[in-house]
Amino acid sequence: MKQILIAISISALLLGFGCTQKEKLSDQHHHDEQAKVEQAEEHAKPEFAPVQLDNGKKWIANAETSDGIQNMLALLETPSANPTSDSKVLKEKMMSEFTGILKKCTMKGESHTQLHNFLLPLKDKLEKMEAGKKQDLEEINFYLNTYKNYFE
Repeated sequence: MKQILIAISISALLLGFGCTQKEKLSDQHHHDEQAKVEQAEEHAKPEFAPVQLDNGKKWIANAETSDGIQNMLALLETPSANPTSDSKVLKEKMMSEFTGILKKCTMKGESHTQLHNFLLPLKDKLEKMEAGKKQDLEEINFYLNTYKNYFE
């Protein structure tokens, strides 16, 4: 009888120890998963190189680029830019203008690099543009208006 009690006690201890270890492993797994999520969120935020001036002067941009930026600004001023209008169509038109800028780019050297430093954040903003979200439109409009600070 004593042996049975000893065997039951040892089994209970081992069972208790196993459950505790499972909980610790489960907590560690949850912690690891949370760390992975946080790390993925950090990587999801793109970091763009800032646009720099040419020794304090604006870069000379090709006409097609400046026209494309102006066309995008005009699209934001039209009635279709109203958040209650069809924002999907607006986004498509904006992306079409953006693609046109890339296709017609003839710039070379550092001015070309700086143009892409300007365009990459714009592309990110356009891709994230949500239908009917006035804040997105305002942010894009503000950003497009900074073009003249760096290019002529």
